[in-house]
Amino acid sequence: MASLRIIILVGITLLAMADFAYPQSINVRLPSDASGEPDNSVNIPIVVGDLTGRGVIAYQGTINYDESVLVATGASSAGTLSGAFGPPTVNISNNGEINVGGFGTTALSDSGTLVNLIFDVVGQSGETTDLIFENFVFNSGDPPASTQDGQFTVSFPTDVYEEISKPKTFLLRQNYPNPFNPETAIPFEVPVAWNEPVRLQIYNVLGQSIKTLVEGVMSPGKHVIIWNGRDASDDPVSSGFYFYKIHSGDFVAVRRMLLVK
Repeated sequence: MASLRIIILVGITLLAMADFAYPQSINVRLPSDASGEPDNSVNIPIVVGDLTGRGVIAYQGTINYDESVLVATGASSAGTLSGAFGPPTVNISNNGEINVGGFGTTALSDSGTLVNLIFDVVGQSGETTDLIFENFVFNSGDPPASTQDGQFTVSFPTDVYEEISKPKTFLLRQNYPNPFNPETAIPFEVPVAWNEPVRLQIYNVLGQSIKTLVEGVMSPGKHVIIWNGRDASDDPVSSGFYFYKIHSGDFVAVRRMLLVK
């Protein structure tokens, strides 16, 4: 009887030690049913299990995806569990990859959306991409995280979408891919009833215009112009930063891009 009592006590002790040595991991997942329509911007949440009492004051993760379907443009903590951390740090310099992180002085609590990843949908309706965690850690690895990959599908536009998606204002979007080699796509939107000529030009870092891609009146709607990395003489330009500028009526916008060879 004494031997049985000892065995039970040893067993309980070992279980307690196991719980202490291997704390329960926190589930971190990407949605398996995320979707969005072509040429739109979408938020894809990173969702976590209950953080209460786990001492989480920092997180960092890297997610891979198909850049022919999505292009990462940033991340937002607004209205999420990590909102108190302020804007997240984001790195989207590697094509097909987004790295996001945040930290603060007060431990997070509750379960739900930790942070929203922001993408432009560049694929065609029906195309899909896996959303894959390359890595994810809370703090320096404690508590442990258990990740669950997701999937995104480019949905088919509806008649309602076609009607309401007509641009109301002029908009110049970020080129993709960026960095690029040898060519990149430059998206912009011309609003309804816009009759002003549109000029889209490429500039080098010295402010010199090296090529004009568009010059003339454009139909209202969404446009994508391809630049092949060549100047007005059709000679390939060197690696480095370039600027693209759109000017139409009283609208002027400039964005930066990087050519890497």
